[in-house]
Formats: sequence, structure tokens, C-alpha cells
Amino acid sequence: MWCPRCDQGEVVKAVIGVTDEIVYICEECDALWVDGTCIKKDNFTDFSAYVEPKGLQGLWSELKDILKL
Repeated sequence: MWCPRCDQGEVVKAVIGVTDEIVYICEECDALWVDGTCIKKDNFTDFSAYVEPKGLQGLWSELKDILKL
């Protein structure tokens, strides 16, 4: 799936390692959608902003089980 935010990267399915949350994230701009959310241009969260309250830095190394859709 092509990212509706940046229109330059693919959205992939991944798991946040420490929380085991399933998310969808753009490989290019780091737009993030939580599992169960419709992936649209107007409802993304930045990856780093989403994981900061969880004590993470927003690094791709904090993700696991990355799968192209």
C-alpha cells in the first residue's frame, strides 16, 4: 500500500517490540497507524511521537516482524 501522507513510500505492517502492538508505518515518512485504524492521510501519527511516551526513541530497530502489505 502506498502511503497516503507522503505518496513516496510503502506502508508496512510491523510490531512494536516492547509492547507487541501491531502498527502500520510508512517506510519513507514514518507516518504510523495503529491496527484497526483506517489508513488515511488525515489520521496518522508520527512514529516517534507515538512511541516516545512508551520510553522509545522512534527507531526502526524498535520494530519487529516487518511485513510488506
